[in-house]
Amino acid sequence: MNEWPLNRNLANWRHSSLGVHVVVVGASLGGIFAAAHLARAGHTVTVYEKDSCVGGRARGLVRDGFRFEVCPTWYWKPAEHDRWFAEIGASRTEHYDMRRVDPNAGEQPSGFFGLWYPDGGFAKVVESMYKVAQSHGVRFVLTTEVTGTRSSGGRTSRVYVRSNCDEDEVHADAVVAGSDYLYAENKQPTTHSRLRFMEKWSRKRRAPAVLNYYVGLNKKLPSLAQRSFFCDPGWDEHRSAVRATPSRQGVPLFYLDIPTIADPSRAPEGHEALTVAVPCVPGIEDSAELREQQFTTVLDRIEKASGESLHDAVVFRESSWLGARNTSRKSFRYNPVAGSSPGLLL
Repeated sequence: MNEWPLNRNLANWRHSSLGVHVVVVGASLGGIFAAAHLARAGHTVTVYEKDSCVGGRARGLVRDGFRFEVCPTWYWKPAEHDRWFAEIGASRTEHYDMRRVDPNAGEQPSGFFGLWYPDGGFAKVVESMYKVAQSHGVRFVLTTEVTGTRSSGGRTSRVYVRSNCDEDEVHADAVVAGSDYLYAENKQPTTHSRLRFMEKWSRKRRAPAVLNYYVGLNKKLPSLAQRSFFCDPGWDEHRSAVRATPSRQGVPLFYLDIPTIADPSRAPEGHEALTVAVPCVPGIEDSAELREQQFTTVLDRIEKASGESLHDAVVFRESSWLGARNTSRKSFRYNPVAGSSPGLLL
């Protein structure tokens, strides 16, 4: 088997010889998914996660009495989650419920799907998958980073791990990359392999970035739906904007989620928590000025829609940029401009 087999090779491993030790790098949803399947097939599986909790991008942000999710809070195909639990010999309904929440979108594109919300948010999804994987014998080792591999006879034989200042070697018959592709491919055991993958990444076309805001208000917004697409300029204007040059970045469309409508415990009493996602032009550079400009525009439009004065009601604010590459960690990184960082890998 090649070094760092990705999840697409999982089906072959289900039918391979049993009893091997598989190391999964990263306790993302994909990493947990792969680990659970491999363990159920009879393999010994260890998941190494460099952060102190599981979930990858499906993390939470808890600060000043507010609780946010930094990943999408909904999905379009709940049957896929049900299928995963069924394949692993469990039932999603034993762990959490879900309900359909159609967003308030003044103008919807053709083929628009309804949205499904897991009760307890994606944190509950992560917790449930984590427990199911553990029930099949998967071992999770947190705050421990995989720093490289060693091969013997064309196959992976050892994995190097580091926890704080301690380093160790672990036997591994195979390694599954549950981390970002960029991170995994940079850990290829030979210089030739790393250079080949880095050259491939340099030719990739960058997708639009996403600017996220996590906002706490000292008032409620009773006139708004829990989830709204602000597309008042229209979808044609939005498509033109995200294809524009960075110097012409605008905010024609953004997504607003008010999780406290469904779960008031996500904010102090009488307060509201808002999550806003703004798509940005590919290639645009992150900056404090850009974040401030976009936030002002977004809040102005929410004020207009709600009929409430909001600028003076902001008591908590954090932002993150999904799309800036962090070369030191070989991943896409939560990158706040102001305020202390929750240290979340996005």
